[in-house]
Amino acid sequence: MKKRKVYKIILIALLIIEIPIMYLTFKTFSNKDITKVSYNENIKSKSTLAYYIDGELQEGMTSWPTDKEYEKAECYYGNHVEVPAEEVLSFDNSSHTATITSNKTIYCSLFFGKTPGGTGTVQNAVEFIDQNSAGFTLETEEELDARNKTISGNVKDDLRRFVGDYRTVTDNFICFGVENQQTCKDNMDLYMYRIIGIDIEGRLKIIKATKLVQGSTSGFQWYNSYTSNITWPDAYLYKRLNGTSTDTYNYPNIFIGNSKYSYMQDETWTKLISPTTYYIGDSTSSSNPTLFQNERTKSIENAKIGLMYLSDYLYAGNNDTSNWLFIQNGLKGKDNTPSGSITPTAVAEWTMTRYGYVSSNSRYRARYVYYTGGASGGILTEPFAVRPVFYLESGVSIGVGGEGTFGNPYIIFIL
Repeated sequence: MKKRKVYKIILIALLIIEIPIMYLTFKTFSNKDITKVSYNENIKSKSTLAYYIDGELQEGMTSWPTDKEYEKAECYYGNHVEVPAEEVLSFDNSSHTATITSNKTIYCSLFFGKTPGGTGTVQNAVEFIDQNSAGFTLETEEELDARNKTISGNVKDDLRRFVGDYRTVTDNFICFGVENQQTCKDNMDLYMYRIIGIDIEGRLKIIKATKLVQGSTSGFQWYNSYTSNITWPDAYLYKRLNGTSTDTYNYPNIFIGNSKYSYMQDETWTKLISPTTYYIGDSTSSSNPTLFQNERTKSIENAKIGLMYLSDYLYAGNNDTSNWLFIQNGLKGKDNTPSGSITPTAVAEWTMTRYGYVSSNSRYRARYVYYTGGASGGILTEPFAVRPVFYLESGVSIGVGGEGTFGNPYIIFIL
């Protein structure tokens, strides 16, 4: 009888100890949100991986999402005990492959972030670019202040520009219209842009890296008559860039409203474009700061797409047209040698700056830059190439992994 009492006491004591342990064990596991922690009850085969993007299970996904950034892997034994992924999983981020190597029953999940071509982290675009480029090829605030002291009157420049030539400025490439860096590089004629500068409102001013042309040597008229006093808002070129052409048979839209650039009809991207005031004054001068001052005498407000000013081009090259920063598709040098796979295009390029009226031949002209680097004034009916310019909203973020180079451009992060 005494032995039974002793056994009962021992049994009760064991239960008192074991029940809290079982409860704590159950509580520890049950508190895990298995959807987010990565253990997936639906996975029945150890050869199957679960893929998560931004914490969400991707039903039906069976291969590595190459347009997303790998973050981490989590693995569990069949009894739900977590095991270090490196012990049971072989994966190669560069070749986009992953394989479970353990002979035991293992469930693994791979996690991917939204930012491609980077470290998986994001930062305000202006802050990051400023920190990594200022004092090298991007003007500092002090340099902008010093330049403004050379400009007379009440007008002042509000844009810190990338300054130099094609051999020194290699960190101002950015993709627009796609989040995948490789897609951007493979289709640079669609998605690659260059940053002209950063304005005082914290906006990036960008220019298409390649030119819009017709054929290999022809382009677009500024206007269809050189005897009309047409300013930029009424120019056919302005309307064709901004998708407002009313004669789409003879003058179809070439940027907004053109199916080739479908992202310019996608609110995901167009909401990032900041309407701005563009300056459209005439100037016969080809030297800053006089040129800059003349441009500021007229303006158009709340416009989206423009072209570069002639003053942009000259300031970017330190008033030296031999620097060629934004000429030859932005990727070629004075010897007309292509960089990478770019094909030379020997056409001049329109700017938004008008030359004005030339009384000797009764013609209106606008400023252009020739492919050899020189600047002049062409009659409005000349068919020259164009490169769209626009401002990005100040809150735009980018993946920190991009370096702004042609091979590793900045990638915009869509929130």
